[in-house]
Amino acid sequence: MQIYTMFQLEFILKPWFLVFLLPIVGAFLSVIIGRFHTTVRTIFSVIITGLSFVFALLLLLQTTWDEYVIHFVPKGITGSTLSYFDTSIVIDPLATFMAIIASGLGFLIALFSIDYMKDDEALNRYWFFLQLFVGGMVLLVLAGDLIFLYTGWKIVGVCSYFLIGHYFHKPDPQGSLAIKSGIKAFLTTLVGDIALLGGLGVLWLELGTVNIFRIMSGFLTLAEGRQVLVALLIFTGAVGKSAQFPLITWLSSPGSVDIDAMQGPTTVSALIHAATMVKAGVYLMSRFFFVFAAAKIETFYAIMAFIIAITAIITASSALVSTDIKRVLAYSTVSQLSYMFLAICIAGLSFLDLDYNVGYHAFLGAQFHVLSHAIFKALLFLSAGAIIHSLHDERNIKKMGGLFHELKVIAIPMLIGVLALSGIPPFNGYFSKESVLGAAWELFQAGHTMAPIALTLFILGVITAGLTAAYSFRLYIMVFMGNKPKTLEVHKPGPFMTSVVVVLAGFTVITGFLAPMVTLLFDQMQTYFSISNSAFFHAFSHYELVLLPTIETIVPTFFTLSCVTIGALASYILYRDGSKEILFIKKNVYLQSLQTLTAEGFYIDHFFQWCQNIIMKVFWWLRKLQTGDLNYNFSLIGLVILAVMLIFLFF
Repeated sequence: MQIYTMFQLEFILKPWFLVFLLPIVGAFLSVIIGRFHTTVRTIFSVIITGLSFVFALLLLLQTTWDEYVIHFVPKGITGSTLSYFDTSIVIDPLATFMAIIASGLGFLIALFSIDYMKDDEALNRYWFFLQLFVGGMVLLVLAGDLIFLYTGWKIVGVCSYFLIGHYFHKPDPQGSLAIKSGIKAFLTTLVGDIALLGGLGVLWLELGTVNIFRIMSGFLTLAEGRQVLVALLIFTGAVGKSAQFPLITWLSSPGSVDIDAMQGPTTVSALIHAATMVKAGVYLMSRFFFVFAAAKIETFYAIMAFIIAITAIITASSALVSTDIKRVLAYSTVSQLSYMFLAICIAGLSFLDLDYNVGYHAFLGAQFHVLSHAIFKALLFLSAGAIIHSLHDERNIKKMGGLFHELKVIAIPMLIGVLALSGIPPFNGYFSKESVLGAAWELFQAGHTMAPIALTLFILGVITAGLTAAYSFRLYIMVFMGNKPKTLEVHKPGPFMTSVVVVLAGFTVITGFLAPMVTLLFDQMQTYFSISNSAFFHAFSHYELVLLPTIETIVPTFFTLSCVTIGALASYILYRDGSKEILFIKKNVYLQSLQTLTAEGFYIDHFFQWCQNIIMKVFWWLRKLQTGDLNYNFSLIGLVILAVMLIFLFF
């Protein structure tokens, strides 16, 4: 542990501080620069995000992982020594891994934005919040205490609000939809933020510390009920940020509602709502995993498994019938996030059964899927952005078709992204998804008490994999195959757009084979966690089995690839001739009802709207109690106070 005070400013020049300080400060400087020269502002913003990525890579060169404690504001004198409020930055494999993903993809998406956003009317605002977001996200993942963690958490939330509502200056209906979408995202994620703050507050009140590693050692001293409460509150925060059930709707909503995060620029969708911010919930559960796993809180993992199951099926089914190219990918993002939570849930269940090897396999599988999904989903969103840009803002895939030859430079990389999303070898999605499902199968095969839940989650994951392949290939076929509509005008995307898409396609191909390197990185976390000294050694062999399947791993792989093949072939057969509607669905009333149900996102948005209407009616009725008469108001207040006192007295 290294300690600095607020007066020792040399820590400002350290890579672990510059990695988030540069984009945060750069955000404010870019606004000033933009007042004088817009081109310089754009170049400056891209360079700053690039430097953040460079400093994140430098963190890998550390010979040992460490925690850097910063004494910020003096709080008093203890004995003869001045004491401070402490905050800390922790540089360990998990923090470094996430920082590289956030800053690296932030840099590539900033490059893409040079072409994609060049004609935008509010570029100063765009570049400000883009850089601030990257800085906030990196701060979040490097935080070694609850103060920095929650500060970064709120920074990315505020940036998401402004970036989703970026087009508020456009004429209606786009302007009003952008405003409503930003507000919806802010309020929905705020539910999770409040829950997270409550959980962190309980930890501070009970344990008297905000340091995550001290919390890790003290959590087991809490009563079991308090442990479950804290775990559920923190998980609710993760559910809000990562758009899990029931807080799905801020990220993607049915076309009939059309108020969601997809109203922002597609670059925002790629950065915030695919590659980084929505992973904050997964990161949060990963950071606190060793806190919760050691506590063996079975109730918590049962609830977590239930949430995962509902989310995965709802979102994959909705993606299968959506006609908005961005909305399909948004539903897909939520579904894939469920895989990451599934892996963490399997890890926790394994620890309950004292099977630490499978637990670490699942934990590492979650991190590997974070990496691969961030890359191929950024590729898919940016490809979609290039398509929308080339088609003059057209997003309806029913109005597309036959674009392969005219947009070949986008079509081929996007095909790679589709194959990775579908989990087809040798692309990265196959390796990471098989790592997750393989861990679930391992826990089932072990025959412990949690085996039935593990089998249920495995079956759920396999079915979701089939649905994923179906909607992925449906999207690709409807956009690039068939005949191009005569009224569709196409222009070529810019060089920065195509270059970034090609680079991401290359990473999608090669990162699947980096599993041993990812494992070796996380292998060093055993210096922090000593639950099982040999667990990480076995984890390395687990990834070798994924790369080179054996008799033990071929069974789950066979089930998964069979479902994937069925889903892909079904979409090819149904859509290869350019059909935009499936006749047999129209002829079957049950299938038609199911299609309507999924197209409306299982009416979750409508349920929230109904709740809002009820609340508004109640408040409209309550406002009648306000007459403006002062004596009446004091009498009413007195009655309310008396009622509250009686409740506390008797109950």
